[in-house]
Parts: sequence; C-alpha cells; structure tokens
Amino acid sequence: MKLVIDNCIFKRKRKKMIGIILITLIISLIFMILSDFQIVKVIEGTGKIGGFLKQYFPPKFIDFKSTLRELWITIAVSIGSTVLAAIFSFFMSLCTSKSIALNKTLGKIFTGLGLVCRNVPIYVWQLLLGMIFYMGGFFLAFLIIFLISLGFLIRAFTETIDETSSSSIEALESAGADKFVIIKNAVIPDTIAQLVSWTLFCIETNIRSSSLIGYLTGAGIGYLISFHRGFKRDFNTTLGLIIVIAVTLILWDFLSNRLRRIILNED
Repeated sequence: MKLVIDNCIFKRKRKKMIGIILITLIISLIFMILSDFQIVKVIEGTGKIGGFLKQYFPPKFIDFKSTLRELWITIAVSIGSTVLAAIFSFFMSLCTSKSIALNKTLGKIFTGLGLVCRNVPIYVWQLLLGMIFYMGGFFLAFLIIFLISLGFLIRAFTETIDETSSSSIEALESAGADKFVIIKNAVIPDTIAQLVSWTLFCIETNIRSSSLIGYLTGAGIGYLISFHRGFKRDFNTTLGLIIVIAVTLILWDFLSNRLRRIILNED
C-alpha cells in the first residue's frame, strides 16, 4: 500500500515538473519570437570568435603604475560609496522595517526611494546626474554607486532586521522597553554580522559595476578601458586591463568570502 502511495506521489511530482518545463519553454519561445531572437545568427556569430581572438590576443600590459593607480581609485570609490550607503541604509531600514517601524511615514518614503534607486539603470543615472551636476569623473561615479547601493541595502537591511531579531524585539517590548533601547540591545547585536556581510557583498558587486561606471563617467580603470579601446583602438591593452579587473575581482571575492565566514562565525 505504501509503495502504491509513493508511486502516486512520484507520478504527480513528475507531471508537475514536466508541466513547469513545458510552460517555461513555451514562454521562452513566445518572447524569442516577440524580440526577433534568431538562433541562426547566434550560431553564425560563433564563427567570428577567431577574429576576436586574433584582434585582442595576446593581451598587453603597459604602464602598471597608472593602471594600479586607476584600479585603486575604482576600488576606493566602490568601498567609500558603499560604506556611506550602508550607514544611511541602516537608519532608513529602522523606519522601513515592520518589526521596528520608527516612523511609518518616513518608512514609506524610504521604501519608495529604495525602489527607485534599485531599479533605475546605471546608464540612466549617468545621464540624469551628469545633466544635473554638469560634471563627470569621481564625484559622479561615487554618487551613482552610492544611490545603487542605497537601494539594494535598504531592502537587504530591512529583511535582515525583520527576519533575524523578531524574538528579541518581542521580548524587550513585553518588558516595556522603548524602541531605542530595543535597537541598542536587540537589533544591533542580533543583526550586525548579517549587515556587515551584506555590505561586503555589495562592495564586491560594486567593484564590478564601477568598471562600467568608470567607462561612462571617465573615472578609474573604466576610463583607461574607454581610452585604449575607443580612442587608441589598442585592443591588446584593453584585454590586458580586463584581465587586471578579473584578477582583482577574484581576489576580492576570496577576501570578502573569508571575512563573511569570520563575521558569521562559520570558521
């Protein structure tokens, strides 16, 4: 009897899985048709890989001093803007969090602000802020990364506070503690490890994004890529710079994962 029931459950799960796969394929096919996606052109494009390799290889590494200087600027802008956004996001999340809700009106405003910052593309921020401040460079790159980080961290911090510290908050509320005592004795101790972990993850993401932002704003290593690729048409040096970025990201990924494990007491 048990074997029959298990077989019925297995058949239902298999039918459900097949149904999900078919629905996914149908939806994908519909959007491929609507977007005029042609798999034939993709296949034809693979034949151009040889031309790409011939044009960009071998990579060329020149002027390490200026490369490292611009790379350091990219990393510094990413870290500085993300840490500043993390500080603002923490106080905003105390308003947007359902378990704390310091100010529900401000909470709604900050939720909307985070939604806008999180969903406006980098190109749009560059166009809007470039026209508003009539400038590019480091300030514009810093501001763009700050806004993108703010939108991401408001949501991440809010969910962390709601999920991690609910029991501690309820215990202090039942004892008659006010919200500032709750924040000091429950929210911060219970969530600090996760908040720092999210901040490190955001820095890691922003180092990737800052290369593109630097390409647009003329700052950091992204500026070098735009200069060598667009102005000098030096594709070998361009590939060398891309490799430098890739190595930097691998090293930062290792470092940030190590720091997160230490913070979360996983080692």
